[in-house]
Amino acid sequence: MSDEKNKDEQESGGVQKGRLAIAVLGLFFAGLGSVLYGLLANLVFGAETWKAHVLKNFEMISGLPMAAALAFGIVVIFQNNTKGPVSVKVVGLELKGPAGPILLWAICFLVIVTGIAITSNNI
Repeated sequence: MSDEKNKDEQESGGVQKGRLAIAVLGLFFAGLGSVLYGLLANLVFGAETWKAHVLKNFEMISGLPMAAALAFGIVVIFQNNTKGPVSVKVVGLELKGPAGPILLWAICFLVIVTGIAITSNNI
């Protein structure tokens, strides 16, 4: 019985490490894509036009993707530190399975974006 329990714990640990590796690689490639997009835009539109656009819309260009990445990181860390599926109970509504992490990501993203909007000068 304990051999089966140890095997299940090892397999779940491997799954959690795999999820974390996928999350880190996803964030890496998202950042790499952003850098490559900036370089391409610099070549197409010119440095001065691109620089003026980035400085004018910095919160949108830099803040929103980072908010999405931060919310994703929070969800991944939360999932790796809990046993079993994440479930959310909100005013009589219970969400289990993939709906729990999706709702958690949306809430985290909206809170971070609200913070960015409040602290920027564009409101």
